[in-house]
Amino acid sequence: MSKPRIVFCTKAGARSGMGHLKRCATLAGGSDNLFSSALVLKGKRGVPAAGLLGFKNMRFSEDTRKAPQADLIVSDMRDTSVRFMRRLARTAPVVSLDDGKAGKKYAHITVSALPALEEMSANFRGPGYMIFDNRIFTVPRVPYREKQGTVVSFGGSDPHNLTRTVVSCLNEIGIEPDIVRGPFFTHSLERLRGNIIDSPAHLHEIISNARLLITSFGITMYEAFYFGTPVVLFNHSSYHFLLAQSVSAINLGYRGNIGREDLVQKLAETLGDEHALREYAEKNKTLVDGKGTKRLVLVMKKALHGARRSCLLHHTTAVALKRTDEYTLFRCRKCGDLFLYDFGDGKPDYEDGYFLKEYSAQYGKTYIEDRGNIVRNGTRRITCIERLHKKCGRLVDVGCALGFFVECALKRGWKAQGVEVSLYAATWGKKHLGVDIIHDSFLDAEIPSGSCDAVTFFYVVEHFRNAEHVFEKAHRILKKGGIIAIALPNRAGISYRVNRRRYIENHPRDHYFDTTPRILTRVLKHFGFQKRKIYVSGIHPERFFGAFGIKAPIKAAQAAYTVCAKIFRLGDTFEYYGQKK
Repeated sequence: MSKPRIVFCTKAGARSGMGHLKRCATLAGGSDNLFSSALVLKGKRGVPAAGLLGFKNMRFSEDTRKAPQADLIVSDMRDTSVRFMRRLARTAPVVSLDDGKAGKKYAHITVSALPALEEMSANFRGPGYMIFDNRIFTVPRVPYREKQGTVVSFGGSDPHNLTRTVVSCLNEIGIEPDIVRGPFFTHSLERLRGNIIDSPAHLHEIISNARLLITSFGITMYEAFYFGTPVVLFNHSSYHFLLAQSVSAINLGYRGNIGREDLVQKLAETLGDEHALREYAEKNKTLVDGKGTKRLVLVMKKALHGARRSCLLHHTTAVALKRTDEYTLFRCRKCGDLFLYDFGDGKPDYEDGYFLKEYSAQYGKTYIEDRGNIVRNGTRRITCIERLHKKCGRLVDVGCALGFFVECALKRGWKAQGVEVSLYAATWGKKHLGVDIIHDSFLDAEIPSGSCDAVTFFYVVEHFRNAEHVFEKAHRILKKGGIIAIALPNRAGISYRVNRRRYIENHPRDHYFDTTPRILTRVLKHFGFQKRKIYVSGIHPERFFGAFGIKAPIKAAQAAYTVCAKIFRLGDTFEYYGQKK
C-alpha cells in the first residue's frame, strides 16, 4: 500500500525568512516513514540549498495547481488569504499552522503554537506544538554557569535592521557580541564591533552556549528557552511587543517606542542583573518540551481519516464555526447546512448512560420513563406510513433504541424488526419487549435487497459520518414503492434562527450534519426517493417569544405562532416521508 501524500505549502525569502520552511522540513523529516511529501514553496527564488536539506526525495513546485494530488495539505504561511485557503481546502483536508489571517477559517484543522493578541479559534494551541529543527536535540544543554557571551540574532532576513540598532547600543556599553547574519540579511554592518557569523549551520550550539540571546519574539526565542539561555526581546512593532508580554522574558520595547539613550540604559541594566537573567532562564526551560513534532505528526495522521468534508450537497466551500481537539463544525457557504469534520479517536458511547443519565439531563426523564411520549409519536408515525403504504409488510427501524417503535409497529400488524448499535438497548428491548433487534450498525447489518416495505430512521441518520451510504442502502433494501421515514433536527428551525451562537455552542458531538426539509428532499431525490410528506415537529413558542424577552405570551399569540411555524417549517425538528421510485 502506497503512503499517503502530504503537500507542504510554505514561504521563504527576504520578507518571510527561513523559519516556516525549516518547520516544514522538520515535519517532513519527522513523518518520512508515514507519508510521502511534496513542497509548494512561495517567496523569493534562490533559497539556499541548505534550507532544503530536510526535504529528501521531494518534488518541488511554486504553484499549488502544479503540485501532486494530495491526501493532506499542511499550510505554514502565516498570512493565508481566503481565496488561497479555499482553493487548498477544495483539494484535500488542510492543517494550518499559526495562520493569523482570515484564510484560516476555511482550514479543517488549525494549530496555534504561538500566542496571539486576539482570541483565535484553534483546534490545538500552546507551545507544546512548537516545532524545532531535529538537530536541536543533538546539541547538549550547556549549564548556565558555563554559558558565555552575548548573541544577537534577528532571523533569516531582519527586514527592519534591528541588528544594527541593538549592536550599536551594545558597543556603546563596551560589549562586542556575536552577530548572526541570516541568509537573506542585506543590510550593512559597517562600523559595528562584534564577531559576525554568516548563516551558521551550528546556530543551536551558539544559542546553547550563550549567556544571553537578544532577539525578537518568535521561534528562535523558544529555542533559547529550550536550552535554558536567557532571552532579551526587542521587536519591530507594537504588535510583537504586546505578544512578547505573554512570555517570561525581558522586553526592551520596540522600534520607534524607545529612544537610543533609554535603550542603552536598559541593556546595561539587563546585562548587569545576573539574578534576573538566571531566574528567567530557569522559568522558561519548562515552557517547551521538544515534542511538538510528534504531536503535529499525530494531528496529521488524524486529519487523514477525518470526515465529513462537505455538506449533503457536496458543495466545496465551507467556513469553520466551532473548533475542538476532536472536530471542526463547518457551515456551507452555498446552502447554509452544517457538517462536522470529525478527527477524534473516541467513539460515541450509546450504552446505558446515553439512555438514562444523558437523556434525563436533556429531557428531565430517562428514555424508559419517557416511554408514553415515545409511543404516542410512534403511533402517529406508523399511521402516516400506513397512509402512504396501504399494506402492512416488513418494516426495519434503524436506531430503534429500546424498541418502543418496533413494538408499536408489531401491534399494527407489521413484521417489524429493529437495528441498534447499542448492546444495552438491544438487550433491553429483547428482554423486556420480546422484539427482534439486530445488534449491529445499519451499514453492517445483513438485510436482503428488496426485502423491506418500510425503513425508518428517527433521529439516527445524523449520527452517521457518511449519510450517503445510509441512503444508498435504504434504497437497496426497499421494495419498489417502499417507504422511507426520517426524523432530523431542523437547521431552519427557530432555535437556529434566533440564537445561532447558542445552537452552535450546544451542537451535539455526534451529529455529522444539520439540514433542512428542502435540502433533504433534494438529496433523497438524487438517491431515488420521491417526497410524499413533510411533518414539522419540535414547535416551541416559548423559544421564539423568549428570544424577544417575552416570558409569558398570551395563548392566542402562541397559537398564531404554532400555525406560522408549521406553514414556514420553523419547528426545531422535522420528519420526511418518501417513497422509492
